[in-house]
Amino acid sequence: MPSTRLPVLIAAAAAALAAFPAVASGAARPDPSFGAGRGYVTTSIPGYSAVAYAAAATGARTVVAGQAITRSGDGQVLVARYLAGGRLDPSFGTDGIFRSSLPARDGPFIGTSLAVEPQTGRLLVGGGYGQGSMLALRLTAGGQLDRSFGAGRGYATVSAGGIAQTIALDSAGRVLLGGSNANVNGRPMVVARLTRDGALDRSFGSAGRAQSVFWNPMMASSAGVSGLVTTPGGGIVAAGHLDYIGGDGHGSAGLFALTSAGQPQTGFGTAGHTEIAFPKQPSGFQQWFPCTLLRDAQGRLTVSGNGSRGGAGAVLSIRLTPAGALDPSFGTGGRSSVAGPSGASDTTCGAVPAPGNGLTVGVGSTLARITGSGAYDPAFGPGGRVRIISPRGVGLNAVAASTSGSVVAAGSAGRRLYIARWLTS
Repeated sequence: MPSTRLPVLIAAAAAALAAFPAVASGAARPDPSFGAGRGYVTTSIPGYSAVAYAAAATGARTVVAGQAITRSGDGQVLVARYLAGGRLDPSFGTDGIFRSSLPARDGPFIGTSLAVEPQTGRLLVGGGYGQGSMLALRLTAGGQLDRSFGAGRGYATVSAGGIAQTIALDSAGRVLLGGSNANVNGRPMVVARLTRDGALDRSFGSAGRAQSVFWNPMMASSAGVSGLVTTPGGGIVAAGHLDYIGGDGHGSAGLFALTSAGQPQTGFGTAGHTEIAFPKQPSGFQQWFPCTLLRDAQGRLTVSGNGSRGGAGAVLSIRLTPAGALDPSFGTGGRSSVAGPSGASDTTCGAVPAPGNGLTVGVGSTLARITGSGAYDPAFGPGGRVRIISPRGVGLNAVAASTSGSVVAAGSAGRRLYIARWLTS
């Protein structure tokens, strides 16, 4: 449904500075060409609290997707597009913003993920329609509901026992949604596939959905599929957080692989799946909230997220071979742990590839760079990280690579959207 016209305020407070001074000219630093020299913008929507959970760079523009929620709890999907300098793009939606107007009685509605059709520039937003259904919503390149998708509605829903936490497009342009099924013990991970026009693809998995539970459901529950990647042969790899809250409270990364038909890819891991945790001394496992999945040109898979190292906040990452085994060339036996955020319990984050098969991770108010060998990158900043201290209250949920070589970071600052661009080379 068309969004209503919204008065929008762009607030720009003090400069976004790193807590640690740059040690080299190539260290991460705010991009002065964005946000009137500050490197960031914040967007307030009167009457709403706004947060971005996904970001993408389309040419010189930046797009974010998330949620706008009233004090009464009416949550709607929010998508905003920004010009190269950080101003809202007036050619998109209404004054740069699309906000859904779905019936509040069916909500809340949320956008958690974002994909861009490379040929058309149309935007696919994944998220939730209420608490029990995945949502896929498609916008035109101009930020209006695309009525050619979802039987004339511009959106499609999949009853899956939970919302979609991630979205991806396969090589045929079909839409992949990842989440979990809260109606079954252990919350199995779920991948659903839609056709290009938004119909459930019943040739995939079991009537359009592939469901997997490869852990003891009496001991752990999945937090859903937070990462989806496709492989050249048309296969799919999904990853997410396994929560042992009923046990010692640690978190593991769970990954599983599917064929293009949505069946288990038995050559991956053990019978198509694997689970990885971080041991701690003298026994047990570290707290870990894996929330990103990257696939490099060699087909290796990297999962990263917030966790703890010796009781302090850290960025924990693993790298697997294409066959789902830990890659011994990364970190210690395939595991990497570098000091990072001050806390250890951020459940959302973002990551993009970095030069040399490394990655840049955004979590909490911290950006961290990890090298291809699993160590922190001192050229990025002391300890391989920078902490955002202005504006106050920044929480990062998404990171995207821009065509200019900079990194886009998005989330929230208080009740406002936060979008920043960082130079990292």
